[in-house]
Amino acid sequence: MKRTLISGILAVGLTSSTAFANTPLMDAFSDLLGSCWAYSGEPGADEIFSADEQAPNDEIYCFERMENHFIRIRRQAPGPHGGAFYNEEILHWNAATQEIITVMFTSFLSWGHINYNDGTIENGIATIYSHENETDGPTSRYHWSAVEGDQISRVTEQALGEESDDWGTPRTRTFTRQPASVGSELAARMTGSPSFSPATDLFQPLLGACWSSGFDHSDAVDTHCFTDLMGRYVRDRHIIPGNPAYGGETFFFYDTEYESVEFYYYNSIGGISDGSNVHAADGIAYDSENYRGPDGDNRTFRGRYEDISYDGYTSVTEELQGDDWVEVSRQVFFRTNDNPFDTN
Repeated sequence: MKRTLISGILAVGLTSSTAFANTPLMDAFSDLLGSCWAYSGEPGADEIFSADEQAPNDEIYCFERMENHFIRIRRQAPGPHGGAFYNEEILHWNAATQEIITVMFTSFLSWGHINYNDGTIENGIATIYSHENETDGPTSRYHWSAVEGDQISRVTEQALGEESDDWGTPRTRTFTRQPASVGSELAARMTGSPSFSPATDLFQPLLGACWSSGFDHSDAVDTHCFTDLMGRYVRDRHIIPGNPAYGGETFFFYDTEYESVEFYYYNSIGGISDGSNVHAADGIAYDSENYRGPDGDNRTFRGRYEDISYDGYTSVTEELQGDDWVEVSRQVFFRTNDNPFDTN
């Protein structure tokens, strides 16, 4: 979907991707990155599950630095009906507005649930505001304290009213650092059991495999790997090796409000896309992608995957130029056994 963007980036040697490496977001989460933290204790009165329901032993958070300036937080928590539910949250620093932007995907509810949140950084401490859907004001906020040895505290406050300055008594939970294996175990539990939501069903021919394609006049190879995320979302992670490497991630999900499969894309130079109406059309097609580059540039695309088979597929991208749609790339991907993310 992003070949025309990638071609331009290759032309300048990927040099701009280093500009975002050291952001306030990375500084604020530096002590947490690369580690998992677990809390074992009694649930609070405001939790979404009741005391008589079975819950997992631990609430676990794993923090991962993605391509340069993005952070992924994977979480396991007690579920509302026994067992556990999971969520994965992507954090991005918006230098223009000086705020944190987050998108969180969860296994909760019938087709999964999407939350859009924001946050601030003051004195090196990141505070995340969690919003209820269809409301304007935050309902809670939290921050992580400094790491002391192998422990860290998460401080949460609930909003008492519509005004964000009206907060309840802070609640503090202490989390303990976990062995490195906990992160990979948690990631495995969050994938591989598709319930075939509209998103995973649509991308079923591509799931569980990696696909590679080269570029005209370049030795670079773009590799995309499609995986199921919590049975409800599709994660397309891609990378072009280099020094530095260029990469990004697309998350496809079913939006219950629009009754359509939508997507978000994040790349390693600070670009973000949102796309709409991903549907079956002799393959897979999407009607619109709005791309916002790190320099504030806005571009509009649409595209499709054609000739999907076990061996490969063709990706076609068009850009809206004036009043006309102009084809800007046609790229053939082949199935590959090389997964560049196996060790990540």
